[in-house]
Amino acid sequence: MKTAIITSESSEKHITGDGHPEQPKRVVSIIDTLKKNKELLWDKPDVVPNDILNMTHSEDYINNLKDSFPKSGLIQLYRLEVRMQYFKLQDQL
Repeated sequence: MKTAIITSESSEKHITGDGHPEQPKRVVSIIDTLKKNKELLWDKPDVVPNDILNMTHSEDYINNLKDSFPKSGLIQLYRLEVRMQYFKLQDQL
């Protein structure tokens, strides 16, 4: 069985702030190391159909997440973070 790596350039541009383990330099380093393994299959992410998402998430969760994408600016990003924290708590209940 082959192992596939699904990644995109957006992971190399994801800025999470100092001290967070998800750093662009770390992602690049990991990808560079993995590319040395010629047995791996590489692909880009694709859109996941709603029927697949509905297998593991409620319709409310999916709709709220879709509505949470920032329209613009840091204020919108903060609101997205607050909503994501809310949904994580809901999943734990």
